Amino acid sequence: MRLEAARLRIAGWVEIALVLSVVSALGPFAAAYAQSQETFVANNEQGTARSKVDSSAVSGWAAMGGQERREIFEIDRKIMLECIELARFSANFHQATNRTGLWRSWMYPLEQEAGTALSYSNTLTDLSQRARGLKNPQLISQPSQKRGLVCATIGQSITGTSSAIELSHNCYIAWLARREGFSPRKSEAFVADTLHTIDGLLDQREAYLRSHDSMENRQVLALQGKLLRHIRNQLLYGFKQWSISSRQTEWSENTFYAIDSLQAFAQFTSSILALKGFTNAKYPGPSAITVLVAYGLVTANPFIRTIIGRCVGRYQSWRLSKIFPQERVRTMEELVHDWDELSQVMAGNPEATRDSAAVKEISFLTARTQEVDRDLAQEQKKLRDLRRVADQQAISGPIIGLLSVARGTCATVSSYGFRSNRKVSNPINFAGRISQATGQTYSLLATPIAKIRSVLYRKRLSRQGKLPAQIFQARLKNLDTLEAAIRAAEP
Repeated sequence: MRLEAARLRIAGWVEIALVLSVVSALGPFAAAYAQSQETFVANNEQGTARSKVDSSAVSGWAAMGGQERREIFEIDRKIMLECIELARFSANFHQATNRTGLWRSWMYPLEQEAGTALSYSNTLTDLSQRARGLKNPQLISQPSQKRGLVCATIGQSITGTSSAIELSHNCYIAWLARREGFSPRKSEAFVADTLHTIDGLLDQREAYLRSHDSMENRQVLALQGKLLRHIRNQLLYGFKQWSISSRQTEWSENTFYAIDSLQAFAQFTSSILALKGFTNAKYPGPSAITVLVAYGLVTANPFIRTIIGRCVGRYQSWRLSKIFPQERVRTMEELVHDWDELSQVMAGNPEATRDSAAVKEISFLTARTQEVDRDLAQEQKKLRDLRRVADQQAISGPIIGLLSVARGTCATVSSYGFRSNRKVSNPINFAGRISQATGQTYSLLATPIAKIRSVLYRKRLSRQGKLPAQIFQARLKNLDTLEAAIRAAEP
């Protein structure tokens, strides 16, 4: 769901950081800071979608600003509105590029399970007939084998079609995102324009402070400007991580679906050739080679998917580093060290000390978003892993493929080495079918188990308010509330 739990819980923390940033830039702490802190403790539960923004804190701070801070207030308001717009765009960008309907999470596993079950029926039918003819190949019923192959062709066509549908739907989602302005190029252009505006306002703020050396608590306001720049960098970092993750996931999934569809239809072709092989001796050999190639693709697909996804992710990271050069995002410890030094320098100024305490609180909240981001990324990855069918899984996929490769190898050896000696070729094919049946049995069990675990995990996240959709909804709502409060505030 990548896109589903890393950077979504940022919701509760970024909004609070933004509120307190505006607040601290507008005036001394006094009662409004105490009120905002009390509201923060009461209304915000870390890592959930239930975090709330207290809009009264913004207006309360604004009312306490002095005349000498009017221009700083207006600049800060513009900066925060641009930051809110960037945060909102990042949330919408993730939602637009990671749309997944409920039907997809159920239909694809069901289709894959149906296809595997039909192929499994062919395996069991052929296995039973070959066991029957181990001593006397004449006892093998060819009509039964043909009926089993018919079931296999139906199952393989279902498997291939389901992966092709998933690939087509992913392409459709990408097309919708481009139409809505969330393509890589358009999104990067929007972010670049927003950052240009924010940087201009930050430079204007710094120039104003330099021209007013005697301004009260100037050093505190300067450090608050550093925090605003940090928030800008954090939002940029978040967008870059979302962009890298979405591109990596898109290419990884599309690669898997393309290869899976190809191998399924290769198996379908092999079954058709095997059916023809009952009347024409030249077809069993090509059929065995085709199915061996198909099972080789099944084995390699998870590795190819992962490699391509990582390569695309690294390329996207390199591209964004060229488009948006960015210094290393500072850690919480580094930020708090600055505020501790400020507290020592200005210990004799009570109002400055209160401002310093506000900035320290904001720095903690802002830096905390990095850790929350990492937790959310891990949850999203877990949701994606649980949503995968057996053939998609990094461990079970290659195991299932290798067990089927053994069957393809046996079929190839028997077809080309012992074509005219059924007493030798039949036991070889029998051994291959045992290996394939083992892999298919594992696949039939692994897919529903993964689906059940996914449903239970999503229900647990839903009860806790931690589903990505819930967190995004709360984040956008908080951003709207915060924007309205900032626009209504007066210096």
